Amino acid sequence: MTSTKILIIAVLCTVIAAVAWWLTPHYSEQDKAYYVSVFCTVRHDDSSRFEHDMRAVIEGGNSDYALKKTTYNPSLGDRIAASWQALPPADKQAAGQGNGRCQQIMTAQLAH
Repeated sequence: MTSTKILIIAVLCTVIAAVAWWLTPHYSEQDKAYYVSVFCTVRHDDSSRFEHDMRAVIEGGNSDYALKKTTYNPSLGDRIAASWQALPPADKQAAGQGNGRCQQIMTAQLAH
């Protein structure tokens, strides 16, 4: 191979890696903590209602006069709900003991 071909392949690989990284969702720690706290305030007995309840809390907190309205991020909401579904039953029961305990368990689960 000539050096030109190697250079072109290296540039293409770099561009592909950058695009893949850019398309992967990245959430700030603040967003994750906010969604965990919202999740821990909604009821956990019906998993089909997680997204609806979280959306209602997050978007329902917007004032009519707010210049920047908070919108629900479905992919982050799905990630939080999937983390809950992956918890063992003992951890789910422990999370029901209180909001603080729920947040600890869910934050640890998201770190995995």
